[in-house]
Amino acid sequence: MQLKNKKEISCKALISLINASKKKNLDLNRLTEGVPYEVSYLLNKHERIEWEAACKIISNSRPFFSRSEYEQMGMDFVENEVYIEGVIFSFILFSSNKLNKILKSQILKGANSIVNPIFSCIHQQSYFIEKNKIGLYFYLDPGYEHCPEFFYMSIGVLEKLGSNKKGFKVDFSLTSNGGIYEVSWEEAGLIFKMNKWIRWLFNIRKAFLELTESH
Repeated sequence: MQLKNKKEISCKALISLINASKKKNLDLNRLTEGVPYEVSYLLNKHERIEWEAACKIISNSRPFFSRSEYEQMGMDFVENEVYIEGVIFSFILFSSNKLNKILKSQILKGANSIVNPIFSCIHQQSYFIEKNKIGLYFYLDPGYEHCPEFFYMSIGVLEKLGSNKKGFKVDFSLTSNGGIYEVSWEEAGLIFKMNKWIRWLFNIRKAFLELTESH
């Protein structure tokens, strides 16, 4: 496989796929057929690979996983990996409507922080639809292969990041070069809010500790 010398994808993005393959007792060498990388390299969170190599690895996995399983990989990624960018970003974006209004320009300006550190060839546009409802558009640079499974995984990532919100829901539609996500949630009562803040403080503390340990 002839690859461009541009490594746009962090190997962190593939660890949940490898872990899911292990759970199914799949031959992990099947994942790397046609790409110049071994599984041991892909398990190194500090390494990166080309987008086309990542797409090939994903295509090798398609016979074994359903769409819902790819979504679960996204949820597992947030649960098990160091993803402090997404935790902090979602903490601000999915906060109260008043906070959203105050920080709107900064939130939209920094929206790519949820994607770019891991996928430098995937970009994001964010927009507010109405109170407690936002839209996110993830899209690829022109000329890049479309790999739907990456965008299915993103559904799981968003669902996990918003799991502390009452009535949190992600509506998704696949586009020719990416995916559109409409995210909504309900107003929460006092007890729900208190539990939410406790969970968020715990998750942020855990993310910082894991990030410090990895460095």
